[in-house]
Amino acid sequence: MKHRLEVLPVEKCYLNREKLTPDILNDMDRDKRNLSRILRQYNTQLRAYCSPEHEARDEAFRNCPLWREEKMIHYYKWMRLLYCSDYNLWPNAPKIKRSFGANLPLFEKLYAFMPK
Repeated sequence: MKHRLEVLPVEKCYLNREKLTPDILNDMDRDKRNLSRILRQYNTQLRAYCSPEHEARDEAFRNCPLWREEKMIHYYKWMRLLYCSDYNLWPNAPKIKRSFGANLPLFEKLYAFMPK
């Protein structure tokens, strides 16, 4: 009986770039650009409509919590793409862990089932 070594898949992130094909790296570059653009849009939107001087009855202001949650999802995807799943390698790791808090395992599960 032959023993086969099981090959584990490599996480698609820039820390593993030497193990990935050029096609995958091109896809990752595209994903990184898209995520960066989306995050910039959320930052602009949050600055414009979610600062304290806006009134709570303003329609756009009421969307702020949803926008913040959506931004965190995209930010998580961007960080995973750049730094893999080792949160200690992420910039400002303690702050990020506090920001995501108890939701960090939820983000991991969501990330695992997102289309690649």
